[in-house]
Amino acid sequence: MTESIIDAASAAKSTPASLITRHRADFASVLPPTMTVDRWVRLAISAVNADDKLAEIFRRDRGASLMRALMRCATLGHEPGGGLFHLVPKGSSIEGWEDYKGIIQRIQRSALYSKVIVEAVYEHDEYEFDQNVDERPRHSKAKGDRGKPVSAYAYAVQFQGGAISKVAEATKEMIAASKAKSRGSDNAASPWNSPAAPMHRKVAVRELEKFVSTSALNLRVTGGMLVDLTSPAAVDDSYDDFADVA
Repeated sequence: MTESIIDAASAAKSTPASLITRHRADFASVLPPTMTVDRWVRLAISAVNADDKLAEIFRRDRGASLMRALMRCATLGHEPGGGLFHLVPKGSSIEGWEDYKGIIQRIQRSALYSKVIVEAVYEHDEYEFDQNVDERPRHSKAKGDRGKPVSAYAYAVQFQGGAISKVAEATKEMIAASKAKSRGSDNAASPWNSPAAPMHRKVAVRELEKFVSTSALNLRVTGGMLVDLTSPAAVDDSYDDFADVA
């Protein structure tokens, strides 16, 4: 009984800042060496404190889902709350969502590509692409009202010679399937319903990720020196042991 009271009292005193600071070394172990852990920790604390819903979930699950999200963020080489990776309150847990711009950032960090092209295709646009014939899509944007977004595509342009990667298409069917899996996608405020089509673009960029190199470490800064850290596929989501328990 005494231990239960002590455990409860300890958990009640815990804050996002105390848990994040306590596991500073865990974040440092997966962050790319070009990133400063002290700055990263400060940004993580600020990102959580800026959202009351995140703080509420933290109190309920003692920080388990927060740590999973933050460890994923660190492993991918992103800063929390910087627009490339989002901490999102979903039901009873905190989820870590990499923005499509975050994926683009990792592609560019590989130092192999001069740019990444990502375009949404709208109802009134003219669009043609045959993977067996065309190097890249023939896309003519409609003047005036372009209608609703219906699909998207993405490809990367290499530094050497300007060759392009395989073109990744987010077809209408792929878009519909992804949207169906997303909770709240029918809500008017959902990014799925934004005229800028960020989710359509994200589906295309995720598809592109299968065909190009990415890096958590910014190889443009290191002069192309490869420091093998980890890839998104190697991210371990099993961080329940980081829950803030006595």
